[in-house]
Amino acid sequence: MSLADLIRGKSGPVGVATATVATPATVGEGNLPSVATVASVAVADSPNAKSGTPLLDALEVACRGLPVTPGFVQSALAPEDKADWERGDLSLDTLRTFAQTLVWDQERAQGKAPAHYAKRALCRQCGPIWLWTEGTFVSCPW
Repeated sequence: MSLADLIRGKSGPVGVATATVATPATVGEGNLPSVATVASVAVADSPNAKSGTPLLDALEVACRGLPVTPGFVQSALAPEDKADWERGDLSLDTLRTFAQTLVWDQERAQGKAPAHYAKRALCRQCGPIWLWTEGTFVSCPW
């Protein structure tokens, strides 16, 4: 299953929110830029954009301010995800969300709760846990 399928919810509900960079209201009807165009504009301002590959350049932008490298994020993408990006089916916001998710996964692997995990919850498998929402759950990301 690809990242795009997960975010679109083809495997069931997923707690990943995506944002829209451009809408007809912000850029005019029929004038929406392609993902490649948005990536080119964003990368042009990046002092570190030197990889020479469009995907790594886009990941450079997506990883700004995160404790993760574009190479690490690229290695975590499935071949289907890379193909989806090349077709323009993955936005920079989606790449950013994926990079942030990888950071949260690393934090959980170290036993640290991500900053937005501020509520107490109960996992039926783990017991008491920290999550972004309260409640009782059959399973959890821990």
